[in-house]
Amino acid sequence: MPNAARALVILLAVLVAMSAQAAESRDPAAWGEDHVGKLLPEFVTGGECLFCHRYDIGNGWQQNRHNVAMQEADPASPEMQSLAANESMKSILEEVRFLVGNTNRKRFLKPNGKYGQVSIHSSHWLPPSETNPGKVVVGDTPHWDEALFAEACAGCHATGVDMEYKGFSTPAIDCFACHGVVPEGHTADTALALFSKKNTAGPPVQMSICAQCHLRGGKSAKSGLPYAYQFAPGDNLFRDFKVDFSDESIAKLNPGDAHIYINARDVVVNGDETMTCVTCHDVHGQSSRKHRTLKRLEKETYCAICHPNLEDYKAVTAYEVHSETCQY
Repeated sequence: MPNAARALVILLAVLVAMSAQAAESRDPAAWGEDHVGKLLPEFVTGGECLFCHRYDIGNGWQQNRHNVAMQEADPASPEMQSLAANESMKSILEEVRFLVGNTNRKRFLKPNGKYGQVSIHSSHWLPPSETNPGKVVVGDTPHWDEALFAEACAGCHATGVDMEYKGFSTPAIDCFACHGVVPEGHTADTALALFSKKNTAGPPVQMSICAQCHLRGGKSAKSGLPYAYQFAPGDNLFRDFKVDFSDESIAKLNPGDAHIYINARDVVVNGDETMTCVTCHDVHGQSSRKHRTLKRLEKETYCAICHPNLEDYKAVTAYEVHSETCQY
């Protein structure tokens, strides 16, 4: 049986097992508040946070995936060098100010004259692979799109998007996006910061924060866009962000997205709060090392999503990731 087919069979078995074990379902929108129709709260930027956290967080923040979700264009980078070498594209070289994307492809951005908005170019840079040294893919009608980033990308690649004009306040994923509004007094009481070791915000709050970007495929009920409307950490994401948690929908996903959907459904629908994203993932350390220390048999249904043979955890299901929203 091909690896992809085997993975689908395993995923279906996992879904059946988890459905049988699930507690009484609850309405994921039934708790908490949201900022739909309200102003986003004022917040300090990451530069201010890093003044104190320059040693524990700042040392690795420049390379952190959240920080490079939208990055300044470096003329010496492979992407910009490829752009400069392409005769049909080097005319836009001086306009490009930001890049968006990561290992699948990167897109070129420029300010479009509207506050907190950028235009995105139709071309893209295809990162190096075994068969490709890295190249700019131009297409038949290269052009700047003024609306696309605001309509599809801003909610997960920038911070503080004001939906009145769909403009962002800070490029990339800044501290506010996960830690929320952190009062000055947090230096004496770290419990005031979301995701701090002493903070008591429960798993539904934590899941809302991670899911705002990582539950790919959901849509805002208010705007219809693929990111939440005026979400602020501490809100209940699911009052506005609508996601199909059905077994049928999850079975169509690749294992990477499926494990996020299953975990989110367990927390916000089934009321099982024993595991969240941070159980396995260390965001600042950019590591999932913690998941290798879990008691495997306690969460074997999660393990089986990516590990087809629970007797051999070195065997991992291979899969491809595609996204209509991100156009790859």
